[in-house]
Order: sequence, then C-alpha cells, then structure tokens
Amino acid sequence: MRKPQLVEVAEKYLCNLQGNWSNLEEAFANFDEDTVVDEASYFLKSYGADDWSDSFHHDYQLEISRIVEPLSSELKEHFYAWLCDIDMSAMDESLKLRIVNPSLFLNFNYTPVLQDFYAIPDDQILHIHGSINNGGEEEIILGHGWNPQSRIESQENHASDDHDVRTIEGQDIIKNYFQATFKPTDSLLIKHNDFMERLAEITNIYVWGHSLSSVDIPYFEAVIDATRVGKPHWHISYFSQGEKLHHQSVMDNLGVSKHEVTFLQLTRSEAQ
Repeated sequence: MRKPQLVEVAEKYLCNLQGNWSNLEEAFANFDEDTVVDEASYFLKSYGADDWSDSFHHDYQLEISRIVEPLSSELKEHFYAWLCDIDMSAMDESLKLRIVNPSLFLNFNYTPVLQDFYAIPDDQILHIHGSINNGGEEEIILGHGWNPQSRIESQENHASDDHDVRTIEGQDIIKNYFQATFKPTDSLLIKHNDFMERLAEITNIYVWGHSLSSVDIPYFEAVIDATRVGKPHWHISYFSQGEKLHHQSVMDNLGVSKHEVTFLQLTRSEAQ
C-alpha cells in the first residue's frame, strides 16, 4: 500500500524522520509546527482587506488541518492496514528463535507472531500497545512520549496575547494533534501492573529487535524495577555498531552495568 502524498507530508513536517520510518514514534513529538503555522499564515487575510471573503474566517484553520489530519489519523489508519496485511505463513521456519519455556513476553509488536509462529499461550504475552487480534484500529497505540500538557503550559502565555480567533483555533488544532499522537506510558504501566509483578524473579531478559528509543524507556525502567530481586542478566540485540553503542549508552543511563549485559548482533533476516 503506497501513499506517496502521506509520505511526503510526514517526511516534511515530522522532523528527524528523514526516511527512517523506524524512528516514527519519536518523530511524532518533533512535529514542525513553526513551519506549519508559517505556511498557513498566507491564509490569514486582514479583516480590512478589499477582497475580504467570508471563507477567510476559516481558510487558515483548514490549511493547518490539511497538514495535521493525515499525521494524526490517516497515518495510523494506514499503519494498521499494513499490520493486517502481514502474511505470517510466509515466515521462514529456519529463522525461528529458540525460546525457553515457560517465558513471559512484553511485546511491542502489534501482530500475533508469538501466538501463530511460536505457539506461545496468550496468558504469557502482554501486547503493551495493543494487538490486531484484540479489536480494531482504535486499540493500537502509536505515538510519542512527550506529555502534551507540557506543551499546553508552555503555550499559555503566548496564547493570552493573541486575540485573533483564527490563530487561536489553529493552535487548538495543533494541540489536538499532540494529544492524539501521545503514548500514555504511565497509565499503561499502571493498567498492566499485574504483569510487571509477575517478572519479579526473572533471571534472564532478552530484548529482541527493539530500538531502545526514548519513547519506550519508561517501560525498561519499570522492568528494571520489577526484576531487582532476580538480578537478571540482559541479552540485547543490535544490527549495526552504531546501534550497539546507542544501546550501551541507554543501559548505562538506566543503571545497568556492562557486566549485566550481553549484546547479540542480528542480521535483518534474523529479525523477521
């Protein structure tokens, strides 16, 4: 499913995306609202303009919506459709990982690959961001980790000096974007506290194919806290040397020493 216009909008206004769609969730937080507002300002016609039209009451807001809506709703819609099109039967049995049972799985993958490909029972898996097997698109959580309330508070003083209803409504549209693309990690951890408690005596933790991006760091902090009793050893995969250095830095910042971590290099085919 190719959506070149959607890709163009995303790569223009989601800073740091730059063709690296594995970085999508972090890019959501780096929405280039300054450029959006600057471009939309062309439609802020003066109320005293000789060619004034009633449409000028809404053109500015409509232009912002034209950019924001594909990123806050259409992008997720097509992401969900792509997930549903993945053919599990095409997976290569020779690349199957050896899994020791019983194991528990904190799964960041939205697909039923653990159930269908590895025959793992549902009660051993937590799909922390939802699964295509458990409801529709609305059940999938995709987004950034920057609490939109922080942005709202930082914008309050600026907004109080602006009396043009068009720009105020434009800011509301952008505010709604940040709220729609926010991943509520804190509330998800509270919701799934029972699963975290089951990790107490885990002695080995395998992080397979995860980028250790900043948006998901709260989950790793929670796992570290939940597994202190078992004093687990971490096994973390990486693709490139650059990614390995990133992972080492993240784990060091989380307080996990290098003696508690083994790094395992993957090829792209092994991560399928």
